[in-house]
Amino acid sequence: MAGRGRAAVLPAWMKGNAAPGAPGASVAVSRPTPAAAPSLAQAAPRAAVPSAAPSGPGSAWTEHTAPDGRKYYYNAGTKQSVWTKPVELQTPEERAAAGAAAAAAAAA
Repeated sequence: MAGRGRAAVLPAWMKGNAAPGAPGASVAVSRPTPAAAPSLAQAAPRAAVPSAAPSGPGSAWTEHTAPDGRKYYYNAGTKQSVWTKPVELQTPEERAAAGAAAAAAAAA
């Protein structure tokens, strides 16, 4: 049997020490994709998220912070997570800005 009793000689990419950018080098991903947001919110218990705060009186939406620092919003009633701030939580100024942006996008 070949190789028995001798130290194996592995290429650098198999050892995990390939130069950054070289073929076989590992790539770190620092943020979840929007599709991962629902599983992120459901996987983490509310008590483990220190920034969980009720968004307003009678609102089902709560604001949370993902491990990468981005804010996301969770609706306990529908069990839905979103990256964009729901209309129910927006201030009048945010609603006006969102309406103006939508109108500009529709005109383009």
